Amino acid sequence: MGLGPYRNRLLSLVAFTTLVLCPAVASATVYAYNFTETSTGGGPSVGDFSGQLTVVNGTVTAITGSGAGIGTITGLFAPGVFLGNDNAFSPTSPYFDNNGISFSSTVYAQINIYNALGTELEYNYTAGDVNYGSFSASLISQDLPEPDSLTIEAGALALLALVLSKRHSHPHHRQS
Repeated sequence: MGLGPYRNRLLSLVAFTTLVLCPAVASATVYAYNFTETSTGGGPSVGDFSGQLTVVNGTVTAITGSGAGIGTITGLFAPGVFLGNDNAFSPTSPYFDNNGISFSSTVYAQINIYNALGTELEYNYTAGDVNYGSFSASLISQDLPEPDSLTIEAGALALLALVLSKRHSHPHHRQS
């Protein structure tokens, strides 16, 4: 038993609902940052470094940068990889929570910057070594589209439903 005359309406409804209810595309915000080491706490110095952070919905999703003491930043760790990092970011000081962000560089396999003192940030390059520094960030660009696979799939489904509804809305003419 087919849908008959309701098929086109159903396909149009599916397309409309998918377009309206599909999740919004996340937007990325890019910040320029500077980290200034204020004391080493007895460990080796990472020195000062600077670069860019990409933030989506309050979470750092990418980091670039370099400095004489750390070399070049090579990648951001997923949340929970080093010292409980959650990669949460606030556009205002102190910028990070007590879990912070974790990343690697060409000199250090792991670095975690986190807020433990309120205004001054601590950082670790290995578990147990605590050094201190200050951090500042300034907005570079906002609302860059960040592709969301669910949104792309929902859009493709809506497009397919529209094509099918249009295709079946016109009767096929048979040639004799």
